[in-house]
Amino acid sequence: MELELPIQNNRKLEQVAKKVAKNTEIEANLECANVNAMKRLKFSDHGPTHVKIVANAALKILRILVDSGVTPSIVEHHEMEVEDAEVVFSPSP
Repeated sequence: MELELPIQNNRKLEQVAKKVAKNTEIEANLECANVNAMKRLKFSDHGPTHVKIVANAALKILRILVDSGVTPSIVEHHEMEVEDAEVVFSPSP
């Protein structure tokens, strides 16, 4: 499942996105979630499309916050980098 994230030179995010894209178990789990949500419970999409939308939105919001001067907590408290925060926020199926 291709997440179609705007990587913007974040090699860590690129590596994780590539691993997610190759992982058939993640895609199968998301398809099962979609069957349960959409067909059985009559909810809106909770499968691959939902994950792509949410991952992109989370990444966009994080980047807006960082550009506005907000420091992600994993940067402030755990000696990590903004690139790590982008990985945590984005591809999280």
